[in-house]
Amino acid sequence: MKKRLLALVLVAVMILSLTACGSKSMTLDEWMQSDEAKLTEEMTNSQLASSGITVKLAADGNTFVYEYTMPGEGYEDLSTEDLAAAFDPVIEQNKSGLEDLFKTFDSEYDIKLDGARFVFLTADGTEIYSGDVANE
Repeated sequence: MKKRLLALVLVAVMILSLTACGSKSMTLDEWMQSDEAKLTEEMTNSQLASSGITVKLAADGNTFVYEYTMPGEGYEDLSTEDLAAAFDPVIEQNKSGLEDLFKTFDSEYDIKLDGARFVFLTADGTEIYSGDVANE
Protein backbone atom coordinates (compact mmCIF):
# COMPACT_ATOMS: atom_id res chain seq x y z
CA MET A 1 0.00 0.00 0.00
CA LYS A 2 2.80 2.45 0.88
CA LYS A 3 4.60 2.16 -2.47
CA ARG A 4 1.37 2.58 -4.41
CA LEU A 5 0.39 5.66 -2.39
CA LEU A 6 3.84 7.15 -2.76
CA ALA A 7 3.88 6.74 -6.52
CA LEU A 8 0.43 8.24 -6.92
CA VAL A 9 1.04 11.22 -4.69
CA LEU A 10 4.36 11.92 -6.40
CA VAL A 11 2.51 12.04 -9.73
CA ALA A 12 0.26 14.77 -8.38
CA VAL A 13 3.13 16.90 -7.09
CA MET A 14 5.12 16.45 -10.30
CA ILE A 15 2.18 17.38 -12.52
CA LEU A 16 1.54 20.48 -10.46
CA SER A 17 5.14 21.64 -10.66
CA LEU A 18 5.14 21.11 -14.42
CA THR A 19 1.93 23.00 -15.10
CA ALA A 20 2.52 26.02 -12.89
CA CYS A 21 3.60 28.81 -15.19
CA GLY A 22 2.59 32.36 -15.52
CA SER A 23 4.18 35.47 -13.97
CA LYS A 24 0.98 36.81 -12.48
CA SER A 25 0.46 38.32 -9.08
CA MET A 26 -2.46 36.69 -7.29
CA THR A 27 -3.48 35.02 -4.07
CA LEU A 28 -3.51 31.28 -3.59
CA ASP A 29 -7.32 31.34 -3.43
CA GLU A 30 -7.41 33.15 -6.78
CA TRP A 31 -5.03 30.59 -8.28
CA MET A 32 -7.26 27.76 -7.05
CA GLN A 33 -10.13 29.29 -9.05
CA SER A 34 -8.03 29.64 -12.21
CA ASP A 35 -8.23 27.53 -15.36
CA GLU A 36 -4.65 26.48 -14.67
CA ALA A 37 -5.62 24.99 -11.29
CA LYS A 38 -8.57 23.19 -12.83
CA LEU A 39 -6.38 21.78 -15.60
CA THR A 40 -3.78 20.66 -13.07
CA GLU A 41 -6.44 18.89 -11.03
CA GLU A 42 -7.91 17.24 -14.15
CA MET A 43 -4.47 16.06 -15.32
CA THR A 44 -3.67 14.66 -11.89
CA ASN A 45 -6.98 12.84 -11.64
CA SER A 46 -6.46 11.42 -15.12
CA GLN A 47 -3.10 10.01 -14.00
CA LEU A 48 -4.67 8.57 -10.84
CA ALA A 49 -7.82 7.17 -12.50
CA SER A 50 -6.74 3.54 -12.56
CA SER A 51 -5.96 3.60 -8.83
CA GLY A 52 -9.38 4.81 -7.76
CA ILE A 53 -7.76 7.72 -5.91
CA THR A 54 -8.93 11.25 -6.71
CA VAL A 55 -7.37 14.54 -5.71
CA LYS A 56 -8.85 17.94 -5.09
CA LEU A 57 -6.61 20.97 -4.85
CA ALA A 58 -7.51 23.56 -2.23
CA ALA A 59 -6.12 26.46 -0.25
CA ASP A 60 -6.09 27.04 3.48
CA GLY A 61 -4.78 30.58 3.70
CA ASN A 62 -1.34 30.31 2.09
CA THR A 63 -1.12 26.55 2.58
CA PHE A 64 -1.48 24.47 -0.57
CA VAL A 65 -3.77 21.51 0.18
CA TYR A 66 -3.92 18.18 -1.63
CA GLU A 67 -7.12 16.34 -0.65
CA TYR A 68 -6.86 12.70 -1.67
CA THR A 69 -10.01 10.58 -1.62
CA MET A 70 -8.98 6.99 -1.16
CA PRO A 71 -10.84 3.97 -2.56
CA GLY A 72 -12.04 1.10 -0.45
CA GLU A 73 -12.88 0.68 3.17
CA GLY A 74 -11.30 -0.48 6.39
CA TYR A 75 -9.36 2.64 7.29
CA GLU A 76 -11.37 3.00 10.50
CA ASP A 77 -9.92 -0.35 11.62
CA LEU A 78 -6.35 0.96 11.47
CA SER A 79 -4.65 2.39 14.54
CA THR A 80 -3.16 5.87 14.59
CA GLU A 81 0.28 4.26 14.45
CA ASP A 82 -0.66 2.15 11.41
CA LEU A 83 -2.02 5.21 9.60
CA ALA A 84 1.14 7.18 10.40
CA ALA A 85 3.28 4.26 9.18
CA ALA A 86 1.35 4.20 5.90
CA PHE A 87 1.02 7.91 5.16
CA ASP A 88 4.03 9.67 6.77
CA PRO A 89 6.53 8.10 4.32
CA VAL A 90 4.35 9.26 1.43
CA ILE A 91 4.40 12.81 2.73
CA GLU A 92 8.14 12.63 3.47
CA GLN A 93 8.93 11.46 -0.06
CA ASN A 94 7.10 14.44 -1.53
CA LYS A 95 9.21 17.06 0.23
CA SER A 96 11.70 17.43 -2.63
CA GLY A 97 8.89 17.99 -5.15
CA LEU A 98 7.33 20.53 -2.86
CA GLU A 99 10.48 22.64 -2.94
CA ASP A 100 9.86 23.17 -6.66
CA LEU A 101 6.20 23.96 -5.96
CA PHE A 102 7.15 26.57 -3.34
CA LYS A 103 9.73 28.17 -5.64
CA THR A 104 7.36 28.23 -8.62
CA PHE A 105 4.55 29.89 -6.71
CA ASP A 106 6.95 32.45 -5.28
CA SER A 107 8.57 33.33 -8.61
CA GLU A 108 5.61 32.94 -10.99
CA TYR A 109 2.72 34.24 -8.87
CA ASP A 110 4.41 36.18 -6.07
CA ILE A 111 2.75 33.82 -3.58
CA LYS A 112 4.89 32.81 -0.61
CA LEU A 113 3.33 29.50 0.41
CA ASP A 114 3.43 28.70 4.12
CA GLY A 115 3.57 25.03 3.22
CA ALA A 116 1.61 22.13 1.82
CA ARG A 117 -0.89 19.83 3.47
CA PHE A 118 -1.72 16.28 2.42
CA VAL A 119 -5.18 15.19 3.52
CA PHE A 120 -6.33 11.62 2.95
CA LEU A 121 -10.10 11.05 2.99
CA THR A 122 -12.47 8.10 2.77
CA ALA A 123 -15.05 7.97 -0.02
CA ASP A 124 -17.61 9.60 2.29
CA GLY A 125 -15.25 12.49 3.06
CA THR A 126 -14.09 11.39 6.51
CA GLU A 127 -10.49 12.35 7.18
CA ILE A 128 -8.20 9.36 7.50
CA TYR A 129 -4.92 11.18 8.00
CA SER A 130 -3.22 14.48 7.26
CA GLY A 131 0.24 15.94 7.45
CA ASP A 132 1.81 19.31 6.78
CA VAL A 133 5.12 20.21 5.20
CA ALA A 134 6.40 23.69 6.04
CA ASN A 135 8.01 25.94 3.44
CA GLU A 136 11.34 26.57 5.12
